[in-house]
Amino acid sequence: MTSTVADLHRVITCVDDDGGERISAFGMDRAEICGAFKPAGRPYWLIYISTTVAEAGGRPHPHLVPPHLQLGNRQNAREWVELIANLYQRSATS
Repeated sequence: MTSTVADLHRVITCVDDDGGERISAFGMDRAEICGAFKPAGRPYWLIYISTTVAEAGGRPHPHLVPPHLQLGNRQNAREWVELIANLYQRSATS
């Protein structure tokens, strides 16, 4: 597991028990902001936002469209996770 500390959040990467990969961003309060995962044996990553972020954006969780956004590689997934986390944290502290 590795982590990177940004201004207002922490990004953690790990490998799940089933071999799937995961990238998650957590706020300073340790609540998950968003993340991405690559299901084991699949060539793509799926990115998602947490219920907290969805509600902050005025969208109740069941109404998220799409619930997961498909990305082609790990670098794209990490960049999107970091962008979403930065935008959320900066708006939350403004």
